[in-house]
This record gives sequence, structure tokens and C-alpha cells, in this order.
Amino acid sequence: KIVRQLLQYSPDIICVQGVQSIGFAERCSERCPQWFGCPDEPSANHLVYLYRELGKANYGVVFAPTMKLPGSAVACFGNAIFWKRTRWCLVRDFSPGSAAACAVLESRLGGPSLA
Repeated sequence: KIVRQLLQYSPDIICVQGVQSIGFAERCSERCPQWFGCPDEPSANHLVYLYRELGKANYGVVFAPTMKLPGSAVACFGNAIFWKRTRWCLVRDFSPGSAAACAVLESRLGGPSLA
């Protein structure tokens, strides 16, 4: 249901906080697409689920973990930025500490860049 709501207005950019993922590491669909393609991914990896669904509509993603899930050695929460690849190109991504996901996006339509 959340994917349908996120795609309802076909936004160029989607920011999501508190996304559950596996492994306390930064992730980027453009730098490491194979991480998102593991066929036996646990259902607790909501980041992969969201990316696979939004990827069908040609979205890319960067993710930065913000905190480990209490009681788990592998699960974490974090922030994700999804962008429509037909309109934006990722220039770079970074995470200032463990507080946020940041992306520099360049317009494919000649508009200004976003950071």
C-alpha cells in the first residue's frame, strides 16, 4: 500500500525516514546494484522491498543507516532518497555522520542541480 501511495503523484524525488534495512552500511543502487538483487533477501529488509517496487518505475536510491534496531545484530533503521532516473542523474552521495542520507542530483532536462 505504501508503494502505491508514494507513486500516486509520480514524484521526481521521494524521501523516507525510518526505513528498516539489513547491515549497518550506506547503500546506493547506482554503485552497488547487486546488493539489491539478492534473490533470498529476508522480508525484514524493507529497503530492498521498496527499491524493487519503486525500481519498476525507474527510481534509484541512496540509503544511510541512522541507528541499529534494538535487539538485533544486523537490522537497522535509516533514511532513503529515491529519485526518478528519467529526470535526475546521481552525481554523488554521502552521509554526514549517521544522521542523514545526502545526494547531489543533476537534472537530465537542463534544470538546476539539487543537493
